[in-house]
Amino acid sequence: RELFKLLHVHVTEEHNVTLAQLDLRAPGAGEHDRNDHVELENVQEMLEEQLAQIESAGATVERLDQLYAGLGVLFGMHLEHMHGEETLTQSMLYDHFTDAELGGMRDTIIKQMSFDQLLIWMKHMMPAMRPQERVGMLTGFFASAPPPAVEQATRVIRVALGDAEWERTRLLLTSAN
Repeated sequence: RELFKLLHVHVTEEHNVTLAQLDLRAPGAGEHDRNDHVELENVQEMLEEQLAQIESAGATVERLDQLYAGLGVLFGMHLEHMHGEETLTQSMLYDHFTDAELGGMRDTIIKQMSFDQLLIWMKHMMPAMRPQERVGMLTGFFASAPPPAVEQATRVIRVALGDAEWERTRLLLTSAN
C-alpha cells in the first residue's frame, strides 16, 4: 500500500507543481507525462483492487499470480516513463528553469505532502539519494520541523538507511551546520 500511496503523491504533485510550471513556460511540454500518468494510474487502480480482493477474500494462487504479473507490468511501465522523465522532461526543466527555481518546486512539493506522506517518501527515497542530496533536504527539514517530527523522521530514515549509512549522513549533517 505504501508504494501505491507514494506513486499517487508523485503523480499529483508532478501535475500540480512541476508540469504546471513547465507548461507555463513551454505550453504543452508536460502533455506526454500527463498521458503516461493516466495509463500508469489505470494499472495502479487495477492492482489496488486486486490487493483489496486478496485482503478481503483471501489469497489464492491465481489472485497472487495476477497481482505479481500486474506489478511487473506496472514496474516496467514506470521504468519506461521514468526514462522519459529523466531525459526529455528533465532536459526541458533545465532549459526553462534555474536551479533555484527547480529547488523551489521541490520545496513546494515537499511542503504540500502530509507528514505521513513525507515519512513514506523518506523511507523509500532517502536510500536512493546521494549523501549530499540527503543533507540538503534534511538540513531544511530539521531546521523547520518541530522536535517530535524530527525524532520520528530520524527513526524512519535511520531504519531505511541502516546504521552505517545513517551515521555517515548524520556526520555530514553535523559538519554542514
